[in-house]
Amino acid sequence: MNLSELERHVLAFYIATDAGQFSMDPRFWPYAELVIIFEDKIRFSAQGFDIRDEEIIVNAARAFVDLLIERGGISTIRSDLGGTMHRLEGKEYRECVAWLRESDPIIAAAKSGGSGFWPDAFTRVNRGPGE
Repeated sequence: MNLSELERHVLAFYIATDAGQFSMDPRFWPYAELVIIFEDKIRFSAQGFDIRDEEIIVNAARAFVDLLIERGGISTIRSDLGGTMHRLEGKEYRECVAWLRESDPIIAAAKSGGSGFWPDAFTRVNRGPGE
């Protein structure tokens, strides 16, 4: 999924701040429910940055779940009944978040940008047309 600059900043902020503290019951979930769970977490994390378009949060959550599936932080099984279910893998999830924290260019800029990086970055990327 190609994310907009604002969506990339929203996801990077969540990864840099709250993603490392996330945990959940080790049970299998449908993809859509995992996306909803992460939507809630990302929305709460970015609430101070005046994200006006709900689709931004949804796209960031989908991208995060897809990334976790791709990198093994979330496992996948196919049911005999034809469905696909996913489970957060604790150790692999934490490793994936650590890898993202080290490899994301926005997070790297935030580390060297000081305490004003995130407010300044969101002010810059959260402008609508004509603002």
